[in-house]
Amino acid sequence: MNEAQLYSLQRLSAVIMAPLVVVHLITIMYAVRGGLSAEEILARTSGASAWTVFYGVFVVAVSVHAPLGLRKILIEWAGVKRRLAGWIAVMLGGIVFITGMRAVIAVSGVMALPVIPVFRPDFHRVFHQAISLSCCTGFPGC
Repeated sequence: MNEAQLYSLQRLSAVIMAPLVVVHLITIMYAVRGGLSAEEILARTSGASAWTVFYGVFVVAVSVHAPLGLRKILIEWAGVKRRLAGWIAVMLGGIVFITGMRAVIAVSGVMALPVIPVFRPDFHRVFHQAISLSCCTGFPGC
């Protein structure tokens, strides 16, 4: 994509995010002022497909908007080369998307996701066990 297209994409993501941010803030203020506990909030959002779609769209918009902004800052203010700034933006976008969608899935109650702490010394073994349990149970060699 050229710079004009990236600029337009960031502006489009901002247009999508603006009403989502307003609704999110109103929802949070309602929940806090209403004295809702985390358990009550999760009970209300679990299985609510409208909230799942709402926050799914929110995550996609943020995972496009924030990395493009960071990319521009890295290029214009930090003097980072465009190619490196682009890779950093892609990595950030991926991290935001994955963690955001995990949160959406967890809060909506769509499915239970395994939590694998990445900073454990035995992460590789734990990760392999989780993958083998979820993907290839019953197959030889797993």
